[in-house]
Amino acid sequence: MLSPVSGVAGSRIRDFHCVYYGKEYMECTWEPGLVQPPNSQHYLYYWHREMDETKECPEYIVLPEGRRGCRFPRESLLEFSKFNLCVNGSSPAGSLRTAYFSVEVQNHVKPAVVSSVHVSEIDGELKLDWSPPSGQVPEHCLEYEVESSTSMENGKEKQEKMVLQNLEDTSYGVPREVESQKTCFRIRSKVNMYCADGGFWSDWSQTKCTDKETQYIPKWTYLGLVGLVVIGIAGVIILCLSLWILKKICIKKINKKNALYTLYKEKVNETMPTILSPIFK
Repeated sequence: MLSPVSGVAGSRIRDFHCVYYGKEYMECTWEPGLVQPPNSQHYLYYWHREMDETKECPEYIVLPEGRRGCRFPRESLLEFSKFNLCVNGSSPAGSLRTAYFSVEVQNHVKPAVVSSVHVSEIDGELKLDWSPPSGQVPEHCLEYEVESSTSMENGKEKQEKMVLQNLEDTSYGVPREVESQKTCFRIRSKVNMYCADGGFWSDWSQTKCTDKETQYIPKWTYLGLVGLVVIGIAGVIILCLSLWILKKICIKKINKKNALYTLYKEKVNETMPTILSPIFK
């Protein structure tokens, strides 16, 4: 390979950076040098300690102006090890100056957007629930930042940010401001310090809001609803049992009445003349 100082002056690439999206694939991008000869072409090569030889970029990111990056599938990456990259190039005016980089890919993770954000209110407390981002980042490796914006009755805005670590579940609760009219939340995530030395915050989630007119259900109301359900079920059981007992009593009375009538007919037929017996059949 050519040394970094050889090639067209000012042609070395700039603003090189890599992002490992959700631990599913990594993109490394760059800007051309200050001097970009016509019909220039860039090339990227990479290697790490488990590779037998240097390989060229598996998938270039191509813009109308030319190659501006490389996309690496998860299978080509190695975490907690030096991932070495070299970008050089050629042009009719001569070779482009070479740039070398070395990264640790686990420190360049950007999680996907947090999804399924839901805001509820129970007994004067606002509760924010969400689902972890998609991708290959383990849930225990994530920390979250919650941003809230509250509109007060006096027209002022109150904004707060809170970083949440070591969560047992993906939820967060705060007391509702007494004079608040509307509170909005959004959330983003990042790999925590226990799983990497660095990383990028995800994009913000969709904003979810609650307002003063929102009807909430106090905790005691939940207990009342449960009690009503239990009473309703018990009432249905008692009604069904009562109908069953009444049916049994009616059947017994009807059977007893039929038995007496049959016995009466038998006695009449024994005492009446034969010519009258059809009347009592």
